[in-house]
Amino acid sequence: ENFTKLGDSFYYYTDDKLIVNQYTSSNVTWKDVKLKQETDIPNSDQAKFTVQLLNGKSSAAFDLRLRVPDWTMGAPAVKVNGTAQTVTVSNGYISLNRTWAEGDTVELTLPMGIRGYTLPDNAGTVYGFKYGPVVLAAELGLDNKRGTYHIGVQCDVCQTTYNRTP
Repeated sequence: ENFTKLGDSFYYYTDDKLIVNQYTSSNVTWKDVKLKQETDIPNSDQAKFTVQLLNGKSSAAFDLRLRVPDWTMGAPAVKVNGTAQTVTVSNGYISLNRTWAEGDTVELTLPMGIRGYTLPDNAGTVYGFKYGPVVLAAELGLDNKRGTYHIGVQCDVCQTTYNRTP
């Protein structure tokens, strides 16, 4: 687990594509375009993008690709400048290929729900659950598992795990 990678790979780009991989409030500057992303995922299921053109440009033609995460429940919805768009998901991305103007906005809705995932080392036997991008966890059982103690930064473990009294 490399937590320094969490801030990596938000955006990628090629000659004519700007690719959004992660949903967190941020900005990216690419060529003559600045894309501002505003979101509160997972507290909300929406992300908003605003196009700002740089260097006196009046328009910019490019393909904006928005990743559709595996945790999305149902079809994502997209509005460009307030108008609903008919979109398809191809290879995990929505493609918005157009000529963009200053101040254009994209509103993306990624519906969230609870989904079970089988774990790779116990496929079909052990499951984890997520609500959107958030992994859900809960203490189970009634034997001394309700007693916990602190072992590190934001990490509590059950007392029975190590037979240790806090």
